[in-house]
Amino acid sequence: MINVQCPVCGAEFEVKNSLKGGSVNCRECRELVEVPGSDAYDTLFKTGIGLAAAFVVATGCVLLFNGNVGVGLTVLGLAAFIGLVLFLGL
Repeated sequence: MINVQCPVCGAEFEVKNSLKGGSVNCRECRELVEVPGSDAYDTLFKTGIGLAAAFVVATGCVLLFNGNVGVGLTVLGLAAFIGLVLFLGL
């Protein structure tokens, strides 16, 4: 949950993490309140995971190209799992 404060009436309340970067109506005065977006840590973390997934894909392709089909497919499966984690935001 994310804590937000209405700039008009000062009311404080919590909103779901999925609303990060969006806006909601204040529960007291109904004024539109912006929900803080992702911080630098989130961005850095997702960038790092994305780079790791790209490296894993490249490694899997090299293994497949060199005839290591079983290992190559396993590595590509790992890359798909990393991509799914990124997509779902887990």
